[in-house]
Amino acid sequence: MALKAQSTLGLIIAERTFDAGRDATPVVLRIGAPRPHPKRDWSCPYQIVGIGSEAVREGVGVDALQALMLCVEMARADLEARSRGDGLRWLGDSSLGLTWRDLPTPILTPPPAPEPEVAPAAAAPEKTPPPAPVERITKAAERPARPAKPAKKPKIAVVNTVTPDAALRAVVGDGPMLRKDVTKKFWAYVKRHGLQDRLNRRAINVDEKLRAVFGGQSQVAMSDVEKLIDKHVK
Repeated sequence: MALKAQSTLGLIIAERTFDAGRDATPVVLRIGAPRPHPKRDWSCPYQIVGIGSEAVREGVGVDALQALMLCVEMARADLEARSRGDGLRWLGDSSLGLTWRDLPTPILTPPPAPEPEVAPAAAAPEKTPPPAPVERITKAAERPARPAKPAKKPKIAVVNTVTPDAALRAVVGDGPMLRKDVTKKFWAYVKRHGLQDRLNRRAINVDEKLRAVFGGQSQVAMSDVEKLIDKHVK
């Protein structure tokens, strides 16, 4: 998904400190909470302090979970690009512990044994209520019935859709569709055709269909994808 500079992290939900050597300043990664994005579904910000630029960047996904996962992956690639030759480590591990395969195997704790069932105590015999006074029953029967309340009209949700132009339809299919579905189908096309650059993981190699969408460019940065797509939807 997109990688873009931001001004603030907001609520910090995770932080990790990396060892940069005996006399070097520690490098810190901070990750903010995912938040809705007005044009690009969901975004998740991160910041690297102690090596290179300290600008806040963000990963963008179709929902909060995908935005968080892409934020961690982009932060890992960013750290590796900045620390070439510096030997960053976390807990002595040069892989930095930021990929899913680096996570330890969870230890599953068996559930506690069920407690023995205890027979319920015998219920006390129900007391028969005294008969209601005849006068109260007569007055209640003489009361006029209340008019029924009119049924509430169901609320109709308004869903805004967009229509791709001819160039974008060749990639995501015919519209109209939700804006987030345009994003989802675009990245599915990139993954299906293996267009992410092998060396620069934050860039997309443009094929013939994408060339019409991206104005004839041969390669596009992930941070520019969403604003270029916005030009091809109504």
